[in-house]
Amino acid sequence: QLGRKIVLQKGGKLHIYIILDASESVEKEDLERSRKCALDFMDKISSYEIDPKWGIVSFATKAEKIVDIVDNAIDISKAYDQLSKFDFSVHQEQSGTNIKEALDTVYKDMSFLKARMKNDFEEVRNVVLLITDGKKNMGGTPEDAVRQMRALLGITNPGHIREEFLDIYVFGVGEDIDEDEINLIASKKDKEKHVFKLENPKKLAETFEQMIDESDSVGLCGLYRESDKESESEKTKKEKYPWHVSITITRQSGKEDCKGAVVSERHVLTSAHCFTTEEQAKDVKVIIDDSTIGTPGRSTVKDVEQIYIHPKYNIAKKKAENIAEYYDYDVALIELKSDGIKPTILFSKQVRPICIPCTEQASGALRLDKKTTTCKQHRETLLSDLGTEDASFLTDKLDKKDVKIKLRKELKEQCYKDALKAPIYKDVPGIDWPDVVTDRFLCTGGTDPVIDDMTCKGDSGGSLFLEKKRRMFQVGVISWGNKNLCVGGRRQPTEKDSRDYHINLFEVQDFLRDKLGTNEPKDLNFIK
Repeated sequence: QLGRKIVLQKGGKLHIYIILDASESVEKEDLERSRKCALDFMDKISSYEIDPKWGIVSFATKAEKIVDIVDNAIDISKAYDQLSKFDFSVHQEQSGTNIKEALDTVYKDMSFLKARMKNDFEEVRNVVLLITDGKKNMGGTPEDAVRQMRALLGITNPGHIREEFLDIYVFGVGEDIDEDEINLIASKKDKEKHVFKLENPKKLAETFEQMIDESDSVGLCGLYRESDKESESEKTKKEKYPWHVSITITRQSGKEDCKGAVVSERHVLTSAHCFTTEEQAKDVKVIIDDSTIGTPGRSTVKDVEQIYIHPKYNIAKKKAENIAEYYDYDVALIELKSDGIKPTILFSKQVRPICIPCTEQASGALRLDKKTTTCKQHRETLLSDLGTEDASFLTDKLDKKDVKIKLRKELKEQCYKDALKAPIYKDVPGIDWPDVVTDRFLCTGGTDPVIDDMTCKGDSGGSLFLEKKRRMFQVGVISWGNKNLCVGGRRQPTEKDSRDYHINLFEVQDFLRDKLGTNEPKDLNFIK
């Protein structure tokens, strides 16, 4: 178990220095991998809605500043752009590997910022990310520069109280790495790892998760575990899809299961058809395992305070027209019972909310301005009309299944028309597809342009979600399908005209706002 890592605190002061070895001993391909690693690290940090200061340096015989940390005009987008476009050929005629000069450049910037910031500098956490093969051949001993940094920050001995304000991580790059040298440069802290080998992108995601302490960010919507482990445990799967929960409804006829998504500390979003008009809150339970090491023994079975069904949902609305079931507005919110003391749902890496469109929380996740961004911009970002949008849903075993939401007119219309192939509709005389499918549905399934996965009965109420900017956004609630391709617990191959229909969250904003955005304190802050 690793201890303190890069602490990401909202409003905290964080200065990040990235140093890239561009010397002759680093192959061109490895240098590009180093650049990609640095850019990916910047993107990962940005997904937590914090705003660190960035300094980026490359070196061979001489050190070159790519991004100047003392320039107040530099933000993440400018820093990212400058690193993306930097031409490493400035080091072409340089045969040396001067790690110490690169570290000295960082030390001088730290000294300047300490003088400029005065007492505020004491609160700054400094992170240095050095990507090198460690083969210094000039300029002196890099450890001397490290000692100067430690002295500047008031770290007088190993284990000193101010150790947490400096972390030096070293990524070894290339086939031939001087491991002794990079181990001398990297920070040495109990139960923490500061030396890594630059490997494939999948391994990199896992490495960043080892480096980052996100305990102050677990309440941010849409965060999830990015890395895959070779043998995924149930815990790992929950960290990948931490919003997904099970709902059980007990009736005289037996138990029924639905799925749902955590959207706030006390609300779960699901489908309305999971419930009947006779349903009482006491008959419904939500299964959420939110116990942690620090707070063991929390009940996994959550009691329900109230079930809110969309006021326009009426499954029997068109019975007089021989339409037995009508699923328009098939959306519901469950409010969990609170004891008034602790959070109803305790957020952690295993349980946290998914982002709901048209909220300030989702604007932050999309890295858009929380005060000026509109709901229309969210729709354009998450569900553009260009053709299809890649999305996913989850099975009861927490396996991710991939689909394409049909958005372009002709694809969407064909998807809608196939609704009439459902057993409950196919023999009804004189009906057309608009009688059963409205614009409040998103449609997936079929084999065009690719073969989509299909939902099963027990998946109802779960989220139709997609990933943007390293965060997860729910765009739909799984409602119904026109074919049952799940026989005997097995999913059958998708057919050309098999379709699933999901309530589009952009089309039920009034309901969501009324239930989640009007009470004080607000569960979510909705935008227009």
